[in-house]
Amino acid sequence: MFATMVIGVTGGIGSGKTAVCKLLEQHGASVFYSDEEARQLMQSDARVREELETAFGPETWLEDDSLNRKFLASVIFSSKEQRLRMNTIVHPAVRKAFNSFRLNHERDGARLIVKEAALLFESGIQELDVIVVVDAPIDLRVQRVIDRDDVTEEQVHARIRGQMPATDMRKRADIIVDNSGSEDDLPAEVENLLAVLSAYRR
Repeated sequence: MFATMVIGVTGGIGSGKTAVCKLLEQHGASVFYSDEEARQLMQSDARVREELETAFGPETWLEDDSLNRKFLASVIFSSKEQRLRMNTIVHPAVRKAFNSFRLNHERDGARLIVKEAALLFESGIQELDVIVVVDAPIDLRVQRVIDRDDVTEEQVHARIRGQMPATDMRKRADIIVDNSGSEDDLPAEVENLLAVLSAYRR
């Protein structure tokens, strides 16, 4: 019986880590999207909601009781202390959710489990076999985020300053995926990644 491989995929904003994970899913991987899980927990988990409101006030929620993502982004990307405060509230809940996801998929016989996380290093690495960093030139990353999120260049740079530098991520990576090309180039990069991961199994 084969052993399940558990990998982490990370990268700076605009690097394309989520696009890489979507392609891995097409190849049969079970992917846990940490940022999506965090948003769901902030919206639906009673303990997380209470702690967020205590930390950041009633502006955390919009009139329809949905998460005020724009407000929270402006707060956490403008202050290291506020980012740490947010992470202290959310990361333990996400970590618990990933552990459940992992156990369930291992039980179901998953061959490859992927944890996609923007803050993989900052949130603590959980017994991962391989760490993959997706990277691209900074100018390209900035333009991707501007096009995707309809934000200003300065807002993107503020978010980048709030993350671990790409150079530091690359130093801690087992594998680096180059996403400096077009969308059409990425599937080949992911196939190369899968080939390298196969070598890790031997």
